[in-house]
Amino acid sequence: MGSFGKILRLSVWTIVLTVVRCGCGYIHAADGTAISEADRIVYVHDDAGIRLPETDTTLFERWDQAIRTQHFRELIEQARPVYTAADSCKDERLKADAGIYLAQAHLPLGHYDSTKIYLQAITPILRQDEAGPRNLIYHNLRAVLAIQTGLDYATALDDFFRARTIAHEIGHRSSEGLLLCNIASIYLIRKDSAGLKYARKAYNLGRQINDTLVYARALQVMSQLHEMAGNYDKALSLARTLKQLSANPGQQHNRITSLIIMGNALQGLGQQDSAAIYYTAALQLADTANDTNVRIYFDLNYGNFLLSRNAAASARTLFEHGLSLSVRNNNLRYRELLLLALAEASFRMNDTKGALLRYRQYHSFADSMARLQREHSFYRLLMRNEQLEHERAIQTKELRLVKARHQISVIVGLLVIAMLIAAGIYARYVHRNQMYRRLVEKYQQLTDLRRQTLQTAPRETSVTDDSKTKKLYEAIEELMQTRRIWRQNDLSLEAIAGLLETNKFEVSRAINRGANMTFYNYVNSYRIREAVALLSNQENNMPIKALYQHLGFNSLSVFYNSFTQETGVPPSKFRKVIRNQ
Repeated sequence: MGSFGKILRLSVWTIVLTVVRCGCGYIHAADGTAISEADRIVYVHDDAGIRLPETDTTLFERWDQAIRTQHFRELIEQARPVYTAADSCKDERLKADAGIYLAQAHLPLGHYDSTKIYLQAITPILRQDEAGPRNLIYHNLRAVLAIQTGLDYATALDDFFRARTIAHEIGHRSSEGLLLCNIASIYLIRKDSAGLKYARKAYNLGRQINDTLVYARALQVMSQLHEMAGNYDKALSLARTLKQLSANPGQQHNRITSLIIMGNALQGLGQQDSAAIYYTAALQLADTANDTNVRIYFDLNYGNFLLSRNAAASARTLFEHGLSLSVRNNNLRYRELLLLALAEASFRMNDTKGALLRYRQYHSFADSMARLQREHSFYRLLMRNEQLEHERAIQTKELRLVKARHQISVIVGLLVIAMLIAAGIYARYVHRNQMYRRLVEKYQQLTDLRRQTLQTAPRETSVTDDSKTKKLYEAIEELMQTRRIWRQNDLSLEAIAGLLETNKFEVSRAINRGANMTFYNYVNSYRIREAVALLSNQENNMPIKALYQHLGFNSLSVFYNSFTQETGVPPSKFRKVIRNQ
């Protein structure tokens, strides 16, 4: 498969949305004492409204069961009146309990705003119980939100480690196993196989305590890490075991995920027909998934498979569906991959305009998320956590090590960290230059395809029934192409209207209908084409600071932004890459 197919195949399912076991058994009160389920005071809603008190020893057990079986909407209906009544009666303990359950239920449904509201409402209460189970779930939910709504891996990793520390301190081994899986998933998203050590810890812990939930989650992450590393046989074996464990009700998301991983692994092994069987099986279950991320994950991977089999139209339909879910739920996790996949699918369908649109959206999204800044933050945090793990290991052996050996270990650790930092900086430098080269090549391909299309067929416009507007648009084109008025930095609708003895509203309408773009984008399209030509000319060494004025831009920053949005590459990098080809 091509590089594009490899990128999509390496896409991963996101973090498990809830640590569902950590609320069972008991919860700490505000003063740190443990309270049993029998001591709970609950609020029951009937036709007369909210009334209290009434003791219900099975309330939280029912809510835990709803989380485990993914009956999230039913849980919301049950917990919302309890939360409202607790808030009215100033019962902060019960408000925090109900708020945590509501946040857990809203998150997998993609209701991120509701999740944030509940977490923010109970934050002051949870500060009184820093080491309690509620804080464990709280940090896990914060981590998932950081990834889903902001792609903030550094914050997510920090919250997962905080939750894991709480789980270890209070003896919640099941929760610790799930959090180890979540930490491994961060490495998976970063395409770093070092996450296998955390997944194996969770795998061994799940088997040790005989917890099927932890065991299944660890199988999922391990199989995806092996698939990412190209160990397709191992990934296939682990995914088959996960599929067997997912036969029980309430495990639909695990079953769908296992089928997708098996399809990806078989595709990697070159067994296309066998892969199609598992993708088809996943397709039959996809619409039943309560987890939005599972459906988006399926759309992305199955679309990638169809694209590899030259079914670009069907692939684009899946990518569009996944993007629609991503936008509707404000889910950023797979947004970048979906936009890139849509650009490729449109390109293969000879839809140049659609490919360019998606390609611009892809680069605009990447810029807006400040990818490089998050990369730096993530690697700094990663080094810090790795160093802390190393220091803990040294402390446990300190009594058995002599002073000299301890000093050598510290020196070696610092050297390793320095090498990792240097390697990371170098890798990012190489990756960035390779990315610029690929973007320039892709832009050239799209430009050539657009030129061929214009040579073989007249330029299509939407001006078909208004001869006056059509003539006006042709007159505007004449001004742009022969007199090159786009070089005027004060060019405006009024100026063009004056040259053509009409009004600016007629000019605006003619451009909108004739070029299918705004006046601003229409003028910039001429300027960017000229910029590309000048930057590509080996004999033209005009400085960038002089070039933007020559093209009619009012400022250097506007030129940089417009050029980068169109080509995906800054002007100086574009000149360097295209002249070295």
